Amino acid sequence: SANRLSWGSQYYHDASVANVRNFVNHYESTSIGKRIIAYHVAGGASGEWFGFGSRDYRTWGPDYSAANLQSFRAWLKQKYGADAALQQAWGRTVTLATAGIPTDSTRFPAHDRLPVTAFYSRPAQQDWIDFSSYESDLVSQWILDLAHGVKLETNGAKLTAAFYGYTYEAYVPSLMAHSRLDRLLASPDIDIICAPISYQASSGNNYPDRWYGGPAGFMAAVDSVAAHGKLWFNENDILAFPVPD
Repeated sequence: SANRLSWGSQYYHDASVANVRNFVNHYESTSIGKRIIAYHVAGGASGEWFGFGSRDYRTWGPDYSAANLQSFRAWLKQKYGADAALQQAWGRTVTLATAGIPTDSTRFPAHDRLPVTAFYSRPAQQDWIDFSSYESDLVSQWILDLAHGVKLETNGAKLTAAFYGYTYEAYVPSLMAHSRLDRLLASPDIDIICAPISYQASSGNNYPDRWYGGPAGFMAAVDSVAAHGKLWFNENDILAFPVPD
């Protein structure tokens, strides 16, 4: 698609941060501003910060754009420093200048509740492990940068929130980019971590966790969120159609 956006693009990143700051500044300068207690920074198709920018990572797989490739290689250089270290880790002849985003057409599309490969073999699939780590580092940095922009425009007076850390509900978790919750918990720029009610389904795929009176299970380690002085926000994602008694 010609209009696909890559989170690996520094131009897109910087423009997005500037846009969010302009947005917040606009509302804070009006009478509406005093009625706002928090800003929720969101990204991706559902605003939940899944991998592959605004596309569905489960359907399309990784972002193979030139911008993301350049960003991934920069991440590899920071991690390994020299070609020899990269070659030892990946178990083959490769350089920091030529390393590519891994490919495996058997992994996509990935459909909910069908078996997926959960583990990688080392060193043959260390490239997948590294790309997974890169994705989570990239997305968590986007969240932190946008949240910092909110803090700057509000002089730290307003709270910030983000969907993240779906540790218990991640599907194809290595590509979901939700593996750096620790960075958000350590940052003073993030106050609230959010997720919908659990998607765990019965045999009929009718999501009993979301029924009225259901357990409304958490997607993340909520005690860890609280232990770091953050708030947990459970999105009330109850389905609207009639449910059994």
